Amino acid sequence: MTDKLCARYIRVSTIAQDSGAASQFQALGAYAKKHGITNCKTYRDVGTGSHTDRPQFKAMMADVEAGLIDTVMVWKLDRLSRSLKTGIAVLCELLERDVRVISVSQNIDFSGIVGKLIASVLFAVAEMEREHIRENIQRGMAAAQAAGKTLGGRKKGETFRVTKVKYDYVRSCWGRMSRPELAKQVGLSITTIYRIHQGGYDSLFKGKPGRPKASDQPGRS
Repeated sequence: MTDKLCARYIRVSTIAQDSGAASQFQALGAYAKKHGITNCKTYRDVGTGSHTDRPQFKAMMADVEAGLIDTVMVWKLDRLSRSLKTGIAVLCELLERDVRVISVSQNIDFSGIVGKLIASVLFAVAEMEREHIRENIQRGMAAAQAAGKTLGGRKKGETFRVTKVKYDYVRSCWGRMSRPELAKQVGLSITTIYRIHQGGYDSLFKGKPGRPKASDQPGRS
């Protein structure tokens, strides 16, 4: 059986920061050598960390989902995401899949005692956020029904029913429930929730004029 991979995830904001990428690579390599971590694969992105629509990040998460990776190593946790909410969601997804997460510069190994304690707090925060989003969706759908709007059933133009609240909920719950159950909860097709999983919110509306405005999205607070 092939040994699982240790993913070394590196991200810099611009191509001009190549030296930063090199220093991250060297630090991760030194840590792996010191701790006997082998079979490493490097995933490197250039771009903002404010969203997860990054080619190599998505490739890494696909390999995680396929069961090919058992360790993810980063220089700092903000390499995964600069957004606190998104970062917690990503970290929780990795840990729930029994993936060991290591932040080298912060000296945090989530397989250790301190790491597990931090993770328990993050899990609680993530669950509170999911519950908040779930309540917003239910409130928005109830308001739409009260106004006589049809929910579900229409596939044409369905992208425009993907509110930011629904997008965040699908991303945070991915892997925690079945695809049909998740699709039913948010009132979208399985195809659409797969599109949400694979890309950033803005990418859903590329080439489609009339993207919904924040004020048109029910359930936001």
